[in-house]
Amino acid sequence: MSKRTLTVSFLTAGLTVGVIAGAVGPAAAQGNPVGGSGNVYYLAGAGNTGGTAQEVLAFGDPGDEVFYGDWNNDGTDTPMVRRNNVFYVADKDGKTVDVFAYGNPGDKVIVGDWDGKNGDSLAVVRTEQGTNHFFVKNDVKTTGKADSEYFYGNAGDNILVGDWDGDDKDTLMVARPDTSFHVRNSSGGGVEDYAFTYGNPGDTILVGDWADPANGKSGNGADQIAVRRDGNHYFFSKELGKGADIGTAMRDQRYGEATDTVFAAKLPTNVVDKDGNPVVNTKKPVTYTSDSTSSYAGGEPLLKSTGGGSPAFAQVQNNDGSWATHNAGDPKTHLAGEKKVYLGTEPVVGPDGATLKWVKYDAAAIGNNPSNMLPQDGNVERYSVNTPVLDADGLPTYYVDTTSASHTAQPIKWVQTHTQAVAQPNVTKAIEDLSNADRYITPQAGDPVLHKRGEAINVGLNDAATYTGSGSEYVKVHDGSDAVLDANGEPVMIPSVAAASFVAGPAQGTWTSGAPVAYFTGAATSNMGEIQFTDGSLGSPTAWSWDLGDGTRSNLKNPAHTYKAAGDYTVKLIATSGSGDSAVYSASVRVTGSTRPQTYADTAPSGQTGTVYTKDGGGTTTDSTKAAKYQAGDPQTYRSGEGYVRGWKNLATATVTSQGGADWKAVVLDGSNAAHSDEAPNVYLQPGDAYGNNASKKVADLDSDATADAVYNKGGEPKSALSQTADNTAVSSTTAVAPYKGGEAVIGHHAGDVVLDKDGKVTYTGDDKPLVFTGDALGVRRNFG
Repeated sequence: MSKRTLTVSFLTAGLTVGVIAGAVGPAAAQGNPVGGSGNVYYLAGAGNTGGTAQEVLAFGDPGDEVFYGDWNNDGTDTPMVRRNNVFYVADKDGKTVDVFAYGNPGDKVIVGDWDGKNGDSLAVVRTEQGTNHFFVKNDVKTTGKADSEYFYGNAGDNILVGDWDGDDKDTLMVARPDTSFHVRNSSGGGVEDYAFTYGNPGDTILVGDWADPANGKSGNGADQIAVRRDGNHYFFSKELGKGADIGTAMRDQRYGEATDTVFAAKLPTNVVDKDGNPVVNTKKPVTYTSDSTSSYAGGEPLLKSTGGGSPAFAQVQNNDGSWATHNAGDPKTHLAGEKKVYLGTEPVVGPDGATLKWVKYDAAAIGNNPSNMLPQDGNVERYSVNTPVLDADGLPTYYVDTTSASHTAQPIKWVQTHTQAVAQPNVTKAIEDLSNADRYITPQAGDPVLHKRGEAINVGLNDAATYTGSGSEYVKVHDGSDAVLDANGEPVMIPSVAAASFVAGPAQGTWTSGAPVAYFTGAATSNMGEIQFTDGSLGSPTAWSWDLGDGTRSNLKNPAHTYKAAGDYTVKLIATSGSGDSAVYSASVRVTGSTRPQTYADTAPSGQTGTVYTKDGGGTTTDSTKAAKYQAGDPQTYRSGEGYVRGWKNLATATVTSQGGADWKAVVLDGSNAAHSDEAPNVYLQPGDAYGNNASKKVADLDSDATADAVYNKGGEPKSALSQTADNTAVSSTTAVAPYKGGEAVIGHHAGDVVLDKDGKVTYTGDDKPLVFTGDALGVRRNFG
């Protein structure tokens, strides 16, 4: 829309900008020529808040009458020169693209987008009997008569043109010496819609759809006011409207020179980041912002679950023997036992939490069977056989057998062919009978892979496990095998014994009489670190006193002892006879080993396993019979110090089939409490999709050393709902999630689901093009003479 300027010579209260009017250069009244002289125009651009022009354009001769407007409706204003009653329209490069004649040479002309369709055009204003007569032309392409005409205002009124309500159509606003502006939001004669006051004496008034770049806002399509003061200082108003508070300026800007003729012109400006680089309006799928619910139209059979058996559903029968139906407005809910299925708008998400994306057809890759490669013809099936036929709201459809005594009902399912559907009437529909628009979607490379409509929701690699509430699932604080972690989440390390061996002392002596001759041997047992000592003393001793070298003592004749740490230990035996005579013999034990993570079993009091439960009612207990129990649906999480067993990926072995049939290479899930090493070969995190689009990271590369460090949970991490099996075993996500309990609202689409158009295509926001500020900005015509 074309925006001109108006110099007013009356007081209008309310603008609290705190500046004093000064001498300014000439300015054009709204609808009049830009004014001044010169043929060079300096355009600020909608996102410009400084004093440098975004574009400079030359057109026409220095003495031409000039108008600025959006003549071709492309969002950018360009000049138009008037010579007598012939008008010359320029494009963005300053070249003449249209020439037409309208009105008489002496007519007053105003400019606006009168019909909201073709961009800016002209209206001739003639004074007749004390009022203004407007002759409106809706294009600048052709010479001819007015498309419409009407009367508004009084002769001598200052007339402003703008789109005051944002409906894309320009209408009139009259400024009068009583300090008022009178807004009309529709074309034709009539009374004002509202009035307001604004400005100070001597202000130059401009009209434009001003952007607010500092707050990231473009113009919104509705015009506002701006005033020029102090030579080249401009104050832009807030949005206009009936009762709107526009007393303080939205923003201000200095631009041009005091002698310039100023006007307003639309010119988009690229949005840039802090480094001055253009910001791209990234293309991404449109998703729903909230869940949708639905209700019955009325008259549909009211169904119930029969509690198992086949069929599992039937129509409800009233007490009077009639068959119950839904009332109009009844909310749609799921039946108990109804399977949970996808609606066909949910993206397929892989084990790494990333959305699986389509890749373009590649004949060379077909042998690898990538599940996310587009078919050659581009058509992707929306349905699969043996899945339920859903209504528009996502509720399974049922066939009610009214010939049966209990009006049994069963879900209607998809079959592939028309022949199959004919063979199973009422309870099946044929996929091949659908139109192409209903049967297929035609995604592009980069679009998210979506689940099929009616596809069963199975347990996924990222789904958290929950407890069944069986009564035997106890709440543990820690298990005896859990590692003790320090404040940084690292395992506390203690000495670890690898082997123990007996090192003999001096050869056994001989005995004839008197004091005994002490002697013993030793041997490692099958228990790690344990030595069995055997007395071999001569002279029939009756008492034995052992010092086993690590502070342990024994009075047994043949003790066994387990050493807990590596080292060399001196073992002494004092053998004593019945007469009180004694002798000493020494040998040694060598124990090898390193360190290991300390477990709660190591720290437990003697006779306890180290397993501690949360006590029912509060506190802790080692007695499982007094322990609190998990309820059905409680999330399963790892304890602090429990072995890290989630989400490992082994590229060298098995294949995981995730939801939607997408293949993922070998996720290693270890059901034991054994901790993985961070140096384990061929173990990866963050698995990629079937076509290798997502990079994987080798666990051994995640730290800087080559030491095999145990990896433990810090506590609270969710456990996978998949059955966890041994390392390198294939895992298939084919277990359906629990069915509905009954009464859950039917959701036609979920928040976050992708929005499809009527043809099943993904809808997008953004275009991968630079973001721009749009709206009106300042322009000046430099006065050279």
